[in-house]
Amino acid sequence: NINQIDNNSVDVITIFQSFELLNDHIKYLKLFHKKLKKRGKLIIETNNTNKALLGLYNNPGYKKFITSYRRVMYTEKAIKCLLEQTGFNNIEVKYQQRYKLSNHLGWLTYNKAGKNMLMFDNYKLNKIYSNILINRKLSDTLFIICNKK
Repeated sequence: NINQIDNNSVDVITIFQSFELLNDHIKYLKLFHKKLKKRGKLIIETNNTNKALLGLYNNPGYKKFITSYRRVMYTEKAIKCLLEQTGFNNIEVKYQQRYKLSNHLGWLTYNKAGKNMLMFDNYKLNKIYSNILINRKLSDTLFIICNKK
């Protein structure tokens, strides 16, 4: 329970692949801000709204799947704005690709989860695909590091 932690007492708060599941992001960011020491770090790993399966391919099965339990997903610009408004600075956003090409091909072919096309699961091919998505800011994940002012 974060309410049991003293204010201004924590050096680092991390939240991985669950920020978008919270019901009031501003409330939680303000709470994280209170708990962090001055210049403390907040690290968030969250879904990218512009990920390839949504933004590039516009896959209806994936869209239904991902929005069925994610309250909000962010773009780089939106998460930076939210963090700045709640008292954070030195905001660094990195793009990461967690899922492989075989996963995306499964979604595009079968329109549902769990249908990876494993014949395309190759290290070099995945690395190339991942780099393309990251360079175009279409990766599935945003990794954010920021500081309390």
